[in-house]
Amino acid sequence: MEKKNEHNLITIKNLLDGKRFVIPKYQRGYSWGEKERKDLFEDVKNIPKMGDDYTHFTGTIIALKKKTDEKIYEIVDGQQRLTSIILLLHAIERSFVSGI
Repeated sequence: MEKKNEHNLITIKNLLDGKRFVIPKYQRGYSWGEKERKDLFEDVKNIPKMGDDYTHFTGTIIALKKKTDEKIYEIVDGQQRLTSIILLLHAIERSFVSGI
């Protein structure tokens, strides 16, 4: 069982694996522009150049597990970053499927 306020550094794969995220109504809408998306893409694109031992810190994402469903997490902080990562992964997946 996790302790409250315990910080867990996990991979994107572990973050997304088997979970569903919801954005609470109090969160602002998606607002990242081209600059922020390009910065994220450049970070991701440069990871392989850093070597096998490199660990990239993408930023903080805070999510609370819903008591009603163990697989649903409410995003408290990092909604813009998480949404952008999911959109980027979806675009990569589509490019492989369509053969772009």
